[in-house]
Amino acid sequence: MGVLLDDGAAADPFGDALIGSHLVGPSGLKLTVGLPTPRCVVPTRAQDELPADPAVLRTIVDAHRVDLGPFGRQGCAGAYAEVANAGRLRTGDCFEVRRGDARPRAGIDRAVARLRDHA
Repeated sequence: MGVLLDDGAAADPFGDALIGSHLVGPSGLKLTVGLPTPRCVVPTRAQDELPADPAVLRTIVDAHRVDLGPFGRQGCAGAYAEVANAGRLRTGDCFEVRRGDARPRAGIDRAVARLRDHA
């Protein structure tokens, strides 16, 4: 399931500032943001009325490559999050951001290590 967050005119267009943070919704839903999302070719495909656009992925790769350790340097946009506490999520819900580690790199390294351990 994907969730789109609107953080207004944030200075961090790729969401890296949320890595390691917890997002808490009004129902008690708690998401732990753990890893930037490597993008594949799917965003370049035609979507409804939008034509295919291979420049989308090239732009992401040019603007934001993240070192994901053994997974290499990947063009990333967005972030993966895990459900720490279950709850309902409704359109328009606002999340409280509880900052975790102030160093996104530390959060990325922890998430990569967990992935490697589960592989």
